[in-house]
Amino acid sequence: MATEPQDQLGMDEQVLEDEELENALKRRQVMKEQLGDYRKDYKSINDRVRLLLERYEFPDDGGALRVGAFRITATEIKARSVSFETDSRTQISIAKVGDE
Repeated sequence: MATEPQDQLGMDEQVLEDEELENALKRRQVMKEQLGDYRKDYKSINDRVRLLLERYEFPDDGGALRVGAFRITATEIKARSVSFETDSRTQISIAKVGDE
């Protein structure tokens, strides 16, 4: 039986021969590496949506804006003191109708 070279094991490590687990771990790693790209893409489109929303005023009474299948609400986050200072801001929540 041929053996494959392995990186040096630590004193407290055990070798598991589990092909299903190894394949799942490899797939997990691929997805983890892609996740950074997806997060970057999401941040880009989320920033674009927020910029487009600046065209509109949110209702003062806590109401919502409706765009197609999306209900958009804004909640003001008051300034507060934590280990650092934060500014007042408006928190925007976007949910697909039916997913609430």
